[in-house]
Amino acid sequence: MKYVLHLTDIHGNIRAVKKIAQFLEIKHVEPSAVLISGDSAITTPFDMILYHVLTKRNLRRSDYARGVYGRYRSIFNKKQKKSLQQLDNLFKRQKWKSIFWIPGNTETREMVEFMEAELPHWINVQEKVIEHEPLRMLVSGYGFSLEHRGSDEIEYTMSDGEFYPDQFEPRVLEWTKKILQSFRNYDEKKYVMVLMFHEFPSFQMTSETGKEYWGGSKAVLRAIKTLQPHLALFGHFHELPLMSRYGESILMNPGPAMEYCFGLIALEEKKNGSIKIKTAKRIRLSPSKPDVILFIYSKRPQIDPSTIEWR
Repeated sequence: MKYVLHLTDIHGNIRAVKKIAQFLEIKHVEPSAVLISGDSAITTPFDMILYHVLTKRNLRRSDYARGVYGRYRSIFNKKQKKSLQQLDNLFKRQKWKSIFWIPGNTETREMVEFMEAELPHWINVQEKVIEHEPLRMLVSGYGFSLEHRGSDEIEYTMSDGEFYPDQFEPRVLEWTKKILQSFRNYDEKKYVMVLMFHEFPSFQMTSETGKEYWGGSKAVLRAIKTLQPHLALFGHFHELPLMSRYGESILMNPGPAMEYCFGLIALEEKKNGSIKIKTAKRIRLSPSKPDVILFIYSKRPQIDPSTIEWR
C-alpha cells in the first residue's frame, strides 16, 4: 500500500503540520507523495493582526488585507518566506520528498517566484502533467495567485476565481484543453489520475435553516467533467470540508491543514498490474494546546455539505 497526503490551506500553521506528521508516524504511514493545493505560506501573522487592531480599531478584512498586500507587503513577504522555509525544513525532517503544489489565492507573486526558485524540489504542477512513476500517478493542477502587487491606491480584492471569474474561467478552460490529450494518452487502469485546484468546483446547497449557498467555479467543474480524473482535490472554502462523487471522480476538500485537517489517499496495486484508489479519507486532529490561528479561524460558521449539488 502506498499513501498520498493532501494538504490545502496550510496558512503557515507549522504546528498543525507537525501534529499531522506525528499522527502519521504513530500510524506507521509514510506518504509517498505530498499534494498541496494552495495557500501554503502564512496569511494571519498575529503581530500584524494585533498592530492592525490597535491602529485601526477594527478587524475588517478589507482594511487588514490592504495593509498586508499593500504598504506592509515587504514585511508580509518576509513572513511568508520564513513560513515556507519552516515548512520545507519540516518536510525534510520527515523525509517527504515528492511534493507537488499549485498556488492559492493568498500567496503573493513574490512567494510563487520564491517557491519556484528556492524550493525546486517542490514541483509546481500548474498547467503541467507530471508523471510520478513510483506511484504510477498522473498529476496536474490549476491555482490562481494574487495578481496585483498592492498599493494604497488599489482597492483590495482577492484575485481568484471567486472574485475574478472573467479572468479565471477562460484560463481554466484553456488549461483543460492543453492537458486533455496528455490524460487521454495514459491507460487509466495503470495510472491514478489526479487534478489539483485551489478553487472549488461550482456548487449549490441548502443549509438546515433553509439558507442557500452557492459558489465555486463552473470552469473547474467542467474541467473535472472533461478530464474525468480518478481524484480531484481542492480547498479554499474552509467551512465546507467534504468528500463526494461527480461521475466516476472522487472530489475532496479535506478542510484546512491550518485547522489540523488533511486528506489521506491509499493506492493499491492489483495482481493484474492495475492500480486503484483503495481508500480516501478526510481526517481532522485536535491541537495539543491552545492555537491562536485555529482560534481565530474556528469562529467561522461550519456548513453541512450533505445537500451539496454540483452544477
